[in-house]
Amino acid sequence: MNLEKLIKPRSIAVVGVTDKPGFGRGAAQGALNSRNSDRAYFVHPKRMELFGKKCYPSISALPEVVDCVVLCTSCATIPGLLTEAGEAGVGAAVVYASGFSEEGTPEGHALEDQVKELAKKYDMAILGPNCMGIINNIEKVNMWGGHTFWDLEDTAHGIAIIAQSGFVSAEILNTDFFNVSYAISSGNGNICTLEDFLDFVIRDDKVHVVALYLEGVRNAGRFLEALKHAAELRKPVVILKAGRSAIGAIAAASHTGSMAGSSKAFESIFEKYGVIFAKTLEEFMCLAQTMSVLKGNFPEKKEYAVISFSGGESTLSADIAEETGVALAQLSDETKQEIKKYIPGFAAAKNPLDATTSLFHDDDKTIGLLKAFQNDPAVGAITIGTNVKKDGDATTNELCGAIAKARAQGVTKPMLAIPSLEGYRYRESRRVLENAGIPLMSSMGTSFSCLKQLADFSEYDYKKRTLIPCAACPHDDSKTVALSEFDSKAEMRSYGVPVPDQTIARSEEEVVAAVERMKKPLVFKINSSEILHKTDAGGVKLNIHTAEEAVP
Repeated sequence: MNLEKLIKPRSIAVVGVTDKPGFGRGAAQGALNSRNSDRAYFVHPKRMELFGKKCYPSISALPEVVDCVVLCTSCATIPGLLTEAGEAGVGAAVVYASGFSEEGTPEGHALEDQVKELAKKYDMAILGPNCMGIINNIEKVNMWGGHTFWDLEDTAHGIAIIAQSGFVSAEILNTDFFNVSYAISSGNGNICTLEDFLDFVIRDDKVHVVALYLEGVRNAGRFLEALKHAAELRKPVVILKAGRSAIGAIAAASHTGSMAGSSKAFESIFEKYGVIFAKTLEEFMCLAQTMSVLKGNFPEKKEYAVISFSGGESTLSADIAEETGVALAQLSDETKQEIKKYIPGFAAAKNPLDATTSLFHDDDKTIGLLKAFQNDPAVGAITIGTNVKKDGDATTNELCGAIAKARAQGVTKPMLAIPSLEGYRYRESRRVLENAGIPLMSSMGTSFSCLKQLADFSEYDYKKRTLIPCAACPHDDSKTVALSEFDSKAEMRSYGVPVPDQTIARSEEEVVAAVERMKKPLVFKINSSEILHKTDAGGVKLNIHTAEEAVP
């Protein structure tokens, strides 16, 4: 299947367009706003036109074979429409409808199996079912079914969002501070899988950061191979893993049919491959946007210099830094003397620094202060308390402008602007900072948690890791058999899982030799794949210390 035709279609057909609220209307309006709108067609058997655009009665009646069909109709109609599209030579489809495997019913599973067979038969890349669609902000193609404020004229790129939740992806697209390259709502993900999309965007040079909302994986080996490739490219992957709790895992299974898996296992995988692990949606968005704006300008040291413009903010910064594990740089005496040149006499040169509000209207002092931190080898990155008020606020404009000028005048270390409150994030002032490579982060608590993650990612070196995927090979469920305990542990060891030393003894001589050789105390067990409950069968003996105890 060709994901290019799904993610980067040159032509599309929206089937089931309508002027009533819903997917049919949202997808139609998205198509009209796309760059390829002249090759975007509407299909409806009873309409002649919609929003001034001609409607065709069927897919087979279209004037060309489109790359992708966007199906806005109910689940029962999907197999027939896919068959028509496949016979015409269409290479991709977006299916919004629910009512498939996520329902957990025999009928839903059967319907999705039918769709999977059609995808295979016609070599068709299918997104969904049970999804919100795709936005491609590079080629400017909107196949999003729900309401969004997203502006395809926005030129800020960098983040590929992949989400096993239409809600999560939709909420992100309804903000105006995310540098989106692609937004993909994967839905049930049993045809084109989350792993397919992950691999695709990691390889795309228009993507600087991957932001993945994850409930579960279908193909563990493919998932790990994609993370391995991202690690080797030093391309940040930010993951918000849902289903970490027992109740959350149940919710994930009922949502997309995904098995959430062990939270500890996922955390270990993330650590191995340098994945940035977000705990909340706010962290998820803050980390992805921050990484996007930095574009690889990551701290070379984990210690931060923290600048505030009030005593209260400085004190809170110190508290939160300690609580979140953010390391603060120990400033040299030379740096402290340099700082004193730019702050009032009553202020103390320290880290975190209360620079006082006197710097708000003095670009030279602000820039001089930032240069002082730039020149201290103990400082890996600089944070600046920056409460971006409404666009047009004079103080905000001056401060953001001064920070941006410092970048142009040689402050090359990462600078990160941190508002005290989440709401201080206005577009005009934010773009002044972002155009200079300076992220405007989230509120203080979220930001400092993200700073710790940024420092950890910056220190990660994939060359010091063994990135060989440790995923079980696919097996035939119909031939599943039980292994003996010895064979089970040997299998686990082959995947790098540590297990206790073990041996098989087939005679009294071998028992005595094993007792003398192995660490005590020992446990004796029957080794048989046919005896799964050894204790019930009297096949376990504990606390063996000597050969006499082993062979009475």
